Amino acid sequence: MSSNSKKVLIVDDDEVARRLLRRLLQRDYCLAEATTGEQALEIFPVFLPDLLTLDIMMPGIEGPKVCRLLRSNRFGQRVPVIIVSAEATREDKARAYEAGADDYIVKPFDPDELRSRIKQHLEIPIVPSKKKLERMALPPVSLEFREMRWTEFSGQQTGLNDTDFILK
Repeated sequence: MSSNSKKVLIVDDDEVARRLLRRLLQRDYCLAEATTGEQALEIFPVFLPDLLTLDIMMPGIEGPKVCRLLRSNRFGQRVPVIIVSAEATREDKARAYEAGADDYIVKPFDPDELRSRIKQHLEIPIVPSKKKLERMALPPVSLEFREMRWTEFSGQQTGLNDTDFILK
């Protein structure tokens, strides 16, 4: 693991699943682990991960609620969340995506696929939310052509200088 590697928080109550994820990711990422949703929410602001893998079914706060709570926090709004779960129903997936999950991988998973998807999410540039873009947006600009004048510049005739346009 390089000193500037990305940080991944693994959240799963199953020791075997955490151990497998740890073995798959420890070479490329700085890792932290949580066994409950509550623990994940405690670790998150201290560790500030670049990505979370999150189980759906856990004692206490379940994965979708953890995801929803993270999305309501400014630090967690754009951190990719990959649900890694044995729950494979459409309802479980829909619940995860509605809570703000970015991806969903069903256990048992293909290790290469998991690594590829994590890498993909970590390489996606962070794009501001639509609300933030709307706040940053400038009002529409229109150019109005007033007239064309010929002027002399360095002995040559030129048309249209900057003052011939008005910005509104």
